[in-house]
Amino acid sequence: MSRHRSDVVGCAQPSERSARRSAQPIPSVLASDATPRCASMASADRQRIGDATPEPQPALQVMRLEYWDFLTAATLADVFPDGFPGFALEHAAVIETSLMLHYHPSLVRTDLIPDEPPADFPPYDLYPTPKDWVPPSGVLSSAKGASAEKGQRMAHELAQRMAAAVARALR
Repeated sequence: MSRHRSDVVGCAQPSERSARRSAQPIPSVLASDATPRCASMASADRQRIGDATPEPQPALQVMRLEYWDFLTAATLADVFPDGFPGFALEHAAVIETSLMLHYHPSLVRTDLIPDEPPADFPPYDLYPTPKDWVPPSGVLSSAKGASAEKGQRMAHELAQRMAAAVARALR
């Protein structure tokens, strides 16, 4: 468990990921932009692309998103009436299990869901990670509160809000 409370080392909390979402342009460098000793390479570059100015090409756009960023506070309050434990503890817990119960209920073994309190991690990393930081079941937060109804509500909200975000960003 990282100090950012992610269950995957090197992964930050969704809010930190969201803050780093702005894409940085990748500069393209031809040999002609480099040192004079690369003059022969620059000549080869010009031969490959031709002396004419190429037609403008549409920019490649990549949109990276995390589904949980599209759940509203109101939905989280309904799904977690006793309080939301946070996304770092939610891996394979109420949110994802509810979505699976909505989309693929036959794949969910509700009889095997442990009912344990949420894991409690210190505000620092330690390597190697002590094994007793994670409960023996591997569960960071119980999925006992999951239901197909909660999954249906979240799925509807996620589909609408994610589709709107994609339409806005990639128009």
